[in-house]
Amino acid sequence: MSYNSQTPNLGLPQWILSDPPQMSDFNTAFSNIDNFAGKTTPVAKGGTGATTAEGARTNIGIGTQLWSGSWSAGQITVPNLTNYTMFYLDVSGSNTLVPVFRESSSLRGSNGYFSSNDYGHLLLFDASVSGNTLTYDHLIDISISRAGNLGFSDDREVVAIYGIF
Repeated sequence: MSYNSQTPNLGLPQWILSDPPQMSDFNTAFSNIDNFAGKTTPVAKGGTGATTAEGARTNIGIGTQLWSGSWSAGQITVPNLTNYTMFYLDVSGSNTLVPVFRESSSLRGSNGYFSSNDYGHLLLFDASVSGNTLTYDHLIDISISRAGNLGFSDDREVVAIYGIF
């Protein structure tokens, strides 16, 4: 050992100007790095418990489907709703996800898309939140054509809810 100090996490050598590096120092350092590679920090300790980005998202619940069905009125119970602040709603007939955010006792969001008939659509969503229970308020589809024709629809349904973070 030709060094006087080590890094705190992996114990890698740190040399000062007068320390002559030796081959054994490098071999030990690379061995320490190799032993550390692939180790994970569990979710319970603030990590993801994964060695890949996809595994991390899965382990901490990003993009997890929380509920599916058909919801256009009344209340639904969504398991683990309280674990998330941002969600994606899958809305019938829109072929797009609506990002929504929980703030206090409200869940609100909007998104837009163009349909095959060249209409632009704006989806607006609003619900009340109490624990894991959602109470439907509004889901409206406002559309406009290039010619300026306006449309309004409130016949869409939420068919799935995904927890994001």
